[in-house]
Amino acid sequence: MNLIPVGSLGVVLRAYRVGHIPLAEAERRIVELYDVSSLFVTPAIVELAIEQLHIYPNQRS
Repeated sequence: MNLIPVGSLGVVLRAYRVGHIPLAEAERRIVELYDVSSLFVTPAIVELAIEQLHIYPNQRS
């Protein structure tokens, strides 16, 4: 199997990029991973992930 590991934030980013979720939902889900989940993620990583959403628009745009 040729699997590529992708973390929780990467799953959200990819879902947005392929058009499965809108930008607002992707941003909300990323913030929830920091605020609600037991996932260890720093505020700086959350900011970086949200920046990535805006750098690479989804493929349905």
